[in-house]
Amino acid sequence: MLDYNNTTTVFLWVLAFYFLPMLISILVERKKLISSTRMVEIGKKFVDPITRKIHNWLNKYKLASIQKGNWWFLCLLIFLNNLCLGAFVSRIIYGIIFIIPLFLTVWDGFGHGKVFSNPRVRTGLVLWFFEFGGYLFATAIGVKLGINIFVSIIKGNKVIIDVPWNYVVLMVLFLFTGAALETVLVKVASKNMDLRRIDQFDFEKQRKELAKQLDEDWKGRQFMQEK
Repeated sequence: MLDYNNTTTVFLWVLAFYFLPMLISILVERKKLISSTRMVEIGKKFVDPITRKIHNWLNKYKLASIQKGNWWFLCLLIFLNNLCLGAFVSRIIYGIIFIIPLFLTVWDGFGHGKVFSNPRVRTGLVLWFFEFGGYLFATAIGVKLGINIFVSIIKGNKVIIDVPWNYVVLMVLFLFTGAALETVLVKVASKNMDLRRIDQFDFEKQRKELAKQLDEDWKGRQFMQEK
């Protein structure tokens, strides 16, 4: 049974909702039931318009920070983006309807299974561990609060908001560490970039190109196996 008053129990269920779809995705990746490009298109529909606009607005300042070499400000922007939009809105606020963050967790697990099936992408595992680890802590917080509110309303009891602050601290620490790691990676990569035109960089286009490359890599592996 799900002891929704115990945050650790809720967190273990969240992990199951993440890693089981990831395992299934890795196992069925050989059949290529759905392309990475198609998954990117579907995933865009899971972001509300307001969150998307704020995210795009922050991207402009991220690019400006990279161009100016303002790495501390870039780290702050990445952290605030992940904390406020990725964790607080998508996982905790949406947690009022607790099925939503669980669904997003299942989708992320399936998508990450497809991505990590490609050996070239596994170099980002450390960044993924901290950044998405923070989202998993946020999901546990949101689901716990959402179930508590739902059960209280059903039973006609007074709604009590019991925030698991230890998980809040873990969420913040993981997301900040992830933001710092991402900043370091961007700083290293910027040495081989033409920063004069970085303001024209299109994050959405880059995401689509990466998904397309993953699909092409899969076709290449299949071709080599058939030879």
